[in-house]
Amino acid sequence: PAPLKSLSGSTLLQVPSPLKNFEENFQIEPWMLGSADFQPHPSPPRLNSAMTWLARFHLIASRYQAPPAARDWFQALPPAASPLLAERRSLLAAWTPPRLSSYSTLAHRLPASLAQPLSRILHLAPRLIPRIDLELRHASALAVPLFPCLRDLWHDHLLFTGDTLTGVIDPNAARTDSVASDLSRLLGSLFPHDPAAWDAALELYSRTRPLSLTERQLIEVYDHSQILLAGLFWVERLPAASLTAQQLASLPARLQTIADRLDRLV
Repeated sequence: PAPLKSLSGSTLLQVPSPLKNFEENFQIEPWMLGSADFQPHPSPPRLNSAMTWLARFHLIASRYQAPPAARDWFQALPPAASPLLAERRSLLAAWTPPRLSSYSTLAHRLPASLAQPLSRILHLAPRLIPRIDLELRHASALAVPLFPCLRDLWHDHLLFTGDTLTGVIDPNAARTDSVASDLSRLLGSLFPHDPAAWDAALELYSRTRPLSLTERQLIEVYDHSQILLAGLFWVERLPAASLTAQQLASLPARLQTIADRLDRLV
């Protein structure tokens, strides 16, 4: 959704925070039609609609010419190493053995439905961190086209009406990167256990925007690091989080999926 302009012509509204000593920025966007219900209602037409839209978005983004003030975040660049590789290596480096160990005790204080998959993630992480860090380091030698990507495109951000994609929401993480960042995040959430579905989705995407061999290599590297960092995100967040009833109902399955996928990487 494109942000709506205020009476002053700006798309950002500065509003004083009642609890903080600074102003916060807000924007208003039109409501997007549709429901995030691909997994309970998958279909070839729905997948084709999503992958064709993403390929078209990337083609447009690759031609984007940013104004000077926006170029730190959004611009089309010559092929180079993805900036996300260094970011993810830095995040993994922060998970030292003592830090992982400190969360093991905290995880056991959670309900069993959450503690069990978190304990599996903590058990697998020490073996996977050095291996995935090495993948990220080797991938830094890959030069790929870089331009604005969404970077957090996943199942719940795709809204469908019937078989048609009618809304894509939450571009908060968007910035210059490789298409592999969008494709790995999206396909990992739509088809966590189905490599054949990944191949079918990438074929649909490639009909509109062909993928290079280098971009295909990077998708797998991104996916591995995404799974591990998603697990570590919940390891850190859950012990101190106040969860709603809805989150308590949906999170165990999500964490089990992460743990199962990490098991396959060992």
